[in-house]
Amino acid sequence: MSGREIMRALDLPAGARKGLFRQLRQLQKQGVLIRQRGGRFALAQREFETREGTLALTRRGDGLIDEGRHPVRIAARFLAGALDGDRVRYVVIGRGRFNRLNGKVTGIVERSRKLIVGSYQQGRDHDFILPVDASFSRPIPVYYSGGIRPEAGEWVAVKFS
Repeated sequence: MSGREIMRALDLPAGARKGLFRQLRQLQKQGVLIRQRGGRFALAQREFETREGTLALTRRGDGLIDEGRHPVRIAARFLAGALDGDRVRYVVIGRGRFNRLNGKVTGIVERSRKLIVGSYQQGRDHDFILPVDASFSRPIPVYYSGGIRPEAGEWVAVKFS
């Protein structure tokens, strides 16, 4: 349904339009609704079938899983710690711009790399590694687990568990 049709069906006054569209956008972000061509809203498919695929990161930091005819885009906020080349479990949560499939990583099946080399940096909330490998578009957060703590700027190798 379009926003206008929803307003009519709910018998809402014209002054409620802004609030309704704010709520519709929120439901869209949560994956409850999808926006289709022509600005129409529809319920997202809720039969979240878990799939497996290999993740490729884009320059922007988003992910792409191309396991067939329809590639699935994974927004950076839905990567769940997955890195470039990792084999992941994911679900399709709806369609986005240009009717593309959007998904969310639900688990990491196998890491593509066991070791990452980079420069250790200390941040305000947590420490992180700036990887040498150019395929990483973002710093990798590191949480201290004991042992020798490196100084900022030192080269380190991080092992994924």
